[in-house]
Amino acid sequence: MLTEKGERAFGENIAVRESADCILEDITIYSARSGMNYSINRNEGLITLRNNTITFRPSSSRLCSTWKDGMHVKDNRVGPLIEGCHFDGMLDDSINISANTAMAISIISPKVFRLMGPAFSAGDAVMVFDPQSGKTQITEVIEAKVEGKTHTVTLADSVEGVIVGRKQREHIKSTHFYNMSYINDRFIVRNCSFNPQRRHAMLVRSPNGIIENNTIDSVGGAAVWMGNEMGSFYEGPFPQNNIIRNNTIRNTQLTAIHIYTRALNRHARHTSKIRVQNNKITVLPDRMAISVRNAAEVELKSNRILDQTGAEIDSTGMILTE
Repeated sequence: MLTEKGERAFGENIAVRESADCILEDITIYSARSGMNYSINRNEGLITLRNNTITFRPSSSRLCSTWKDGMHVKDNRVGPLIEGCHFDGMLDDSINISANTAMAISIISPKVFRLMGPAFSAGDAVMVFDPQSGKTQITEVIEAKVEGKTHTVTLADSVEGVIVGRKQREHIKSTHFYNMSYINDRFIVRNCSFNPQRRHAMLVRSPNGIIENNTIDSVGGAAVWMGNEMGSFYEGPFPQNNIIRNNTIRNTQLTAIHIYTRALNRHARHTSKIRVQNNKITVLPDRMAISVRNAAEVELKSNRILDQTGAEIDSTGMILTE
């Protein structure tokens, strides 16, 4: 899509930024620009999305409803609350809940770094992640100065061994900086329905959330894909203290629920304390119900796994842990 000036336009149908206590409800979307349907970004207070629908226009012969993510949720202080929504026919994830990664483009001192990426302010908590060692360090921003598209931060503690870089594939060894004050804390996705679409129903990288009472049917990826990402979009930080319960999941093309940590050091297990309980999962032939890889303290309890006839399957062979 081009603007009147001939420039390429990337935009959302609906964007909510730097706001709080907003409710978006009873909205139906049949098509979208080349950006996301909803962009929920850098908000200070709870944003609620209730009873909204993304689907095919009635009588349409289109092969997809919209191009990209249904609800792209990034760098919010809390939430959001997503309930009673319906997703159908998209070419990307229905819901993406994550935070952007910042990287150091120059090292001024062990406490002072010039960063490219999401904004930081004095008092923000910071996680520094070394993908090579798999180690993390938590500190605080003492001072932050914006300089065009970059910002210089002074941290409370020294951070050694930082590797500069940008969010590009060839910089996969570079150090990650996450603003832990804006990681969509205590998000909720409940009572939603997901029909066939190309990728994951819910891609989650944030902590302290609840995913409950949803119905996910025949999506092209996973029902819940829960872990960090590096080497492509560089999204994080790490899912922790999340609950996945009372969901009905049918016929996902990939493993229904995948829980993992991604790092160059394969022994890093920062995705942790995830409870998967009372879910009903119908699996396609040769598909897994639940996969846990490089995670810690994952509790699997009272989940029912069914085959295509509706018969219950012994979980042996349907749950993969590494």
